[in-house]
Amino acid sequence: MNALNSVAILNPLGDFGINAYSFELAEGLCAGGVSADVYVNGASPLSELPAARRHRCFPVLGSVLLKQDLKTGYRAEAESSLSPPLLTTTSSVKTEPGRQPPPLFRERARQKFLEIELAAHLRRKRYDLVWTQWPEIYGHGFWATCRRLGMKTVHTVHNVLPHEESPEDVTLLGKVYGNCDRLIVHSEQSRKELARLFPDVASRASVMRHGLYTIYPRRTGVRERVRGELQIGPAKVACLICGGIRPYKNIDSCLRALTELPQDVLLIVAGKESGFADSSAEDALAHTRRRARECGLEDRVRLIPHFLGRLEMAGLFEAADLLLLPYLKGYGSGLLLLGMTFRKYIVTTDTGGASEYLRNYPNSSLLAGGESAEIAAGIREGIRALQAGTLIAEATALEELQWTTIARNFLQII
Repeated sequence: MNALNSVAILNPLGDFGINAYSFELAEGLCAGGVSADVYVNGASPLSELPAARRHRCFPVLGSVLLKQDLKTGYRAEAESSLSPPLLTTTSSVKTEPGRQPPPLFRERARQKFLEIELAAHLRRKRYDLVWTQWPEIYGHGFWATCRRLGMKTVHTVHNVLPHEESPEDVTLLGKVYGNCDRLIVHSEQSRKELARLFPDVASRASVMRHGLYTIYPRRTGVRERVRGELQIGPAKVACLICGGIRPYKNIDSCLRALTELPQDVLLIVAGKESGFADSSAEDALAHTRRRARECGLEDRVRLIPHFLGRLEMAGLFEAADLLLLPYLKGYGSGLLLLGMTFRKYIVTTDTGGASEYLRNYPNSSLLAGGESAEIAAGIREGIRALQAGTLIAEATALEELQWTTIARNFLQII
């Protein structure tokens, strides 16, 4: 590829993690002298991120572009806290009755139109590179359309295969990966897995680290306020699990580990569940609530049954002492980098190349497996480090995870 001057970054998801990644990536590229435009879903939380940015954001994916003015559409972000109503025993969110979905052929025709319209728009804008963040943009044919129009594409393989994979995933993703000029993975572990499953595209893959976050504010007094709202005393040790709570995140073993630890060790679970047989539309943390009750842990578990906004998440990480990531599988977690950003002690299995990220980060216990006894042992190590006051507080050893460094390395690859 020739020198890079302009990049279009595409993320159709409402998922905060990949939206935050897109934001940081765009800012890193801009710091390296590359103009970056980010195209996101109209409901994307990116439109609420800080105003001090260098890139442009277009919240238009999912809409007909002809009906958009393609101006940036940021919204003001309100300050929020973890108020007591958010800590009730059940979620108050109700599903509104919706319209009947359109006939399948009409929906497929609309998706194909939006795919072609988006690709044609990007071609007219003459971006040097189209960089996608998810393997479905109006279906799986977008990358082939870009190739036919002569556009160069890079795709970030956040997950080599979906967390809950299906038999057709290898075929569908093989087509996406095969139409990309370059593939980006977050670790050597993921690069090897990509090569194993998709050997035909292995030569196109490069490792580019996920970076630390700049979008989460550090504010004095927040730790005490949030811990007070959660009824966590200053002498208590607060462990944290958050985000999408799914079986591979190993919540059941974390709860069993808590039964092996002293009473002053608590667990905060914030987010929404999916994939459990007893998941409930009425209670976003129904499975976790039931398992905590069965383990006799009601008074040691704090449940926040909704996804958190940026300021809420920052407050929660200030309030927590240890971050638990004893995943059973996965290709990397943005939460690992968020824990490192806030200098939290991290208890994790080596999924998604975690050991590659933690080699210069001593605030961590790398578990051999995800059994409850191993998790409990990792938490004990973290408590000893907290009590000894040996945790690192500065990022001096983490230069490779700064986005300016990551973007500069990518530009050298290109």
